[in-house]
Amino acid sequence: MAILSILLGLAAIGLVSLVGLAIQRLYFHPLKNIPGPKIAAVTRAYEFYYDCILIGKFYFKLNELHDKYGKYRAIHTPAQWVNSILGPIVRISPGEVHIRDPEFFDVVYNVTNRFSKDTWFYRFLATPQGAFATESAELHRLRRKPMNRYFSPDAVRRLSKPIMNNVEKLCKRLDGLKESGDPVNLSNAFRCFVTDNTTDYVLPHGYNMLGTEDFASAFNKQTKVFVIASLWHRFFPFIFDLLLLTPRSWLKLAPPGSLEAYDFQMGIINQTVEVSKNAKENDNSVAAGIYNSDLPESEKAPLRVVQDARNLVGAGAETTATTLEMIFWKVSNDPVILKRLRDELNTVAESGGLSSFETLQKLPYLSAVVKEGLRRSISVSGRMPRFDPRNPLVYKDYVLPPGTIVSMDIPGVSLHPDAFPDPLKFDPERWLRPGEKERSERFFVPYGRGQRICIGKEFANVSVYLAVANLFHRYDFEWFNTTEADLEMVHEMFAPFPGDTDGLQAYIR
Repeated sequence: MAILSILLGLAAIGLVSLVGLAIQRLYFHPLKNIPGPKIAAVTRAYEFYYDCILIGKFYFKLNELHDKYGKYRAIHTPAQWVNSILGPIVRISPGEVHIRDPEFFDVVYNVTNRFSKDTWFYRFLATPQGAFATESAELHRLRRKPMNRYFSPDAVRRLSKPIMNNVEKLCKRLDGLKESGDPVNLSNAFRCFVTDNTTDYVLPHGYNMLGTEDFASAFNKQTKVFVIASLWHRFFPFIFDLLLLTPRSWLKLAPPGSLEAYDFQMGIINQTVEVSKNAKENDNSVAAGIYNSDLPESEKAPLRVVQDARNLVGAGAETTATTLEMIFWKVSNDPVILKRLRDELNTVAESGGLSSFETLQKLPYLSAVVKEGLRRSISVSGRMPRFDPRNPLVYKDYVLPPGTIVSMDIPGVSLHPDAFPDPLKFDPERWLRPGEKERSERFFVPYGRGQRICIGKEFANVSVYLAVANLFHRYDFEWFNTTEADLEMVHEMFAPFPGDTDGLQAYIR
């Protein structure tokens, strides 16, 4: 009886504490006047339900909240992608507000502020010591510095040749499929192409995914499962540790692709650890460059460098492939855009310009197509939480105290009708029309902005330019079992994922 009484007493104390915490967050918290659902103000379980139980639906719920708490009637469209221009600030968790206002984006994400990242949110990466997920701006700058020289514009231009080699590998595979008459899964092919580009550069040895018989179909399909697991890892930060500790033999019984995905991750770990033993002998890979840098020795611990390598490889593949999917689908289905693009490519084809990134980026219409693809694909779709640990942040009539987590997202700019009229339309001309061109450039944020702008943006641009120019110059694409729905975001998991689809499939002509 005594033990039971103690347990009941502890339960009562716990319940009273939870009720007290809920009351504090609802009525005495500095964010109490920010509009939003009461349950979100009390607990992160609100986000857990939409992201983990419903699988990547919190993004869409945020759109609904901006509509609901707007002061005026929202403009609705049948597409899930378009964001409301109303209700620009909403409280979405006990300590976080979400803002949807293109004009405010540069306030939160710029090169002069020293905002910190919300490490709880970025826990989904399972790389807490990697530069990408580092909380403080100062430590992030320290960790990113050794990688900057590998991703500077000058360094990346020198990568035209090895990336072009992978374009040729891809074209050789497509030539074979053209001859045989078999369809190709372009979604898988693009992911293999980008993964090879990234692993060839980041690691001592690339993965040669382009050499796989079916463009690593099972592996690419399983990627979505691992990304879903990452959403759960945000709330339960031991899930990935358990996955990596799983005996390899057990994975033979798991769904197809699980073993390949496990080997892929372990390969990054093993290569990065191995290169630490002889980094000075070969400084060509980014991983070796981190070891050879002037970082403090504590920052060169192999398991920390592994986290940088995993982030670089993982971030590059899904995002750039998503952009390529959007460009090839939209351009192939618009004869006017396709003809104008090919006419421009023909002007440099005979001089060898199709293999030169420097030449291609000077082509105005190709550049317009690439920019529109980057904008429209929103390949980074998740919110990007930041907080100022030192100063309050003022938004309109709201004063947000130091430490308040403020999040915005790239779709809130790239698909906002005030920034890009008719935002769902794939319109390269918006980058060429006088007046509209300047506005489009102002709101062009596919890689983010500020101190933490995507380190691989130039690298991604080289891959996209070379692939788009060469494949459209050489081939026609006749779509097979593919519709617009195969591109539509159904699950938002920091990158956009479609529903149950096999991706873009086409015959090569």
